[in-house]
Amino acid sequence: MIKQYLKNKVRPSLAYAILFALLLCCILPYNSVVSASGTKKYLSLGDSVASGYGLKNTANDSYPNLLTKDLSRRGTNYELVDFSSDTLDSSGLLRQLSDMSNKELMSALQSASVITVSIGLNNFINPFNDLSSSMSANAKNPDGSYKIPDNIDPNNITVDSITSYLSEMFKPGVKEYDEMIKMLDKSCEQFKSDFAKISGLLSKYTNAQVVFLTLYNPYKDFAVIKPLYDMAELYIGKINNIIKEQIKSNVSYIFADNYKAFNKSNKRLVNASFLTFNMDPQPNAAGHKLIYRTIANSLGYSVYFDDMSSESWASGYVDDLHELNIIFGTDTQKREFSPQAELKNQDLAVLLVRTLKLKIADSDVSDVTLPFSDANKIESYALNSVKACYKAGLYSQLYPVQSGKTYIFGPQSSAKRIDVALMVVQLIDKSKWSAKKPIYSDLNGVDAAYFPALSTLYDYGIMVGYPDKTLTPFAGLTRTQVAKILWVILDNPEL
Repeated sequence: MIKQYLKNKVRPSLAYAILFALLLCCILPYNSVVSASGTKKYLSLGDSVASGYGLKNTANDSYPNLLTKDLSRRGTNYELVDFSSDTLDSSGLLRQLSDMSNKELMSALQSASVITVSIGLNNFINPFNDLSSSMSANAKNPDGSYKIPDNIDPNNITVDSITSYLSEMFKPGVKEYDEMIKMLDKSCEQFKSDFAKISGLLSKYTNAQVVFLTLYNPYKDFAVIKPLYDMAELYIGKINNIIKEQIKSNVSYIFADNYKAFNKSNKRLVNASFLTFNMDPQPNAAGHKLIYRTIANSLGYSVYFDDMSSESWASGYVDDLHELNIIFGTDTQKREFSPQAELKNQDLAVLLVRTLKLKIADSDVSDVTLPFSDANKIESYALNSVKACYKAGLYSQLYPVQSGKTYIFGPQSSAKRIDVALMVVQLIDKSKWSAKKPIYSDLNGVDAAYFPALSTLYDYGIMVGYPDKTLTPFAGLTRTQVAKILWVILDNPEL
């Protein structure tokens, strides 16, 4: 598809420009302060990501506005105070926070209940801009046209030729590459120095909940140019590690992990695109929605359900699974999830089918005979899911096949921890099961044959029990506890 696009749409003169201007990013105007009446203040600090640059409708689509509306919907009106500025890097934010004469900002810092900080993208992007300007200047003929690289056939511009050219350019020994590495190293050192001071100033000026945003990789779509992608991963990783390390030293700070959220998503979240040779690193409307959701989850809120306060730790898991159409609420109109309700055996089968994408058409499970004496009590919406789980071998340890033997399934009964463990462990190759003794102190009544399953799930982080080293193996699992198990299954590349 990309090759056909290039063949039909990209003229040679445009392709030459693309080769040398590929790294250009926009330098953008300052955004003014937003003000509205309210009983609590939310202060947005940061760069062009925070300002919503490039969105068609900032008031509706930018993450600060989305978060403000969501916070206000929960019963307390919030006012957004916006001090973001498109060109800010860490040094710019430090100067902004150090300016005691800015009475409006000082007042907002002291009165805000929530503060979000998006900073670091320009520390990463600015060296790219500098290199781009240098490349563009050096690549032009006296008449202003672009020079043709020796290894590029002007009559055959393809993805492969552009990829090959850029891959050669982004490697040690190439002058521009080596210069950019030096600039990126220097920029990261500056960020580290600035960020420690920024953290200290915020700690001094505010008692608000402060949420720092990690950086996403805007060039995920450019993975085909491996040296460029690897460079972005390396330096964005360095900046994110600086943020996380600094937050560890201040327990009142929170971080919203945009990097992980963007990396996991299969959606188009940024303007940058290899198909159109667009290097603009700004998030689009879908990207802002994900940032807003990531911040809300870091604050303990679900953006879909209003009854998660008692189980705020699970908000991110539940929201992720809801967006994947795996888990739904118990009352959509009331935005209720019923987080502490225990999950039934038949409903667990339904969720596992959705998570594992098992086939449940009648034709797919027509050959399954369930060994359950109460199979007729499984409700119609769940019957094929139970059959699919049985066919996939998820019940093999829990209900081993024995000639003529039947079991009680208990479709309406709560799914017990030990039963769920024996099902989920089947997703892991048996050669990788742990031989260690489980760490739990309350395994009386649990068959020792099940110990490898429990230790394996612990090692994989799927079922880890409570901090006091108990598991309560025969207790039912709540909807949020199951949500975490399913989320970890999806998040683990080995499963």
